[in-house]
Amino acid sequence: KFVKFQDVKIQEDSDQVPVGDTPRSVSLLCRGENTRLCQPGDRVNVTGVFLPVQRSGFRAMMGGLMSDTFLQVHHIVRIKKGYEESSLDCLSDEEARELVQEPLFYDKLAASLAPEITGTRM
Repeated sequence: KFVKFQDVKIQEDSDQVPVGDTPRSVSLLCRGENTRLCQPGDRVNVTGVFLPVQRSGFRAMMGGLMSDTFLQVHHIVRIKKGYEESSLDCLSDEEARELVQEPLFYDKLAASLAPEITGTRM
């Protein structure tokens, strides 16, 4: 019998990662009705069982007590859709002029576009 299968890799949001660190990631194993419920860029809430990856042969003998893990998915809920599906509100010319006249406009703009690049606030 053939069953729908999807291997998904999720990682932490960039705003939740400490400065200078790499986002952690987890592999998900989706089967049946849990496939195709999320797309790249989505924020999801996942429920499942955390299991070790089964190894065989020489890799199993040399692995020792260390093993890779994955999450066997039982339920996925999409919290936020991807970036391309989000709606953007257009500003009128007057609103744009007022926004540019605000003090520290460029600092706010840089911090909102790339907070991990601009660094931390003191």
